[in-house]
Amino acid sequence: MVTDKLGSDHALQLPGRHIFVFPRSMLLKRIGRGERPDGIDLVFMLGEISHAVEAQAAGAARGDA
Repeated sequence: MVTDKLGSDHALQLPGRHIFVFPRSMLLKRIGRGERPDGIDLVFMLGEISHAVEAQAAGAARGDA
């Protein structure tokens, strides 16, 4: 659970890193773009999350902004 001045939300965190992803927000954004909830491939979405977190971690290790 991550809490800031706007509230609290469930998040996934890469162990040992300060990188968070918010699956609930990702789902709501997809639904907001018109995707049907029953048509969202959660396995694919988890793969996207994994790739995004790995890319952010690699960028942080290189000192990318």
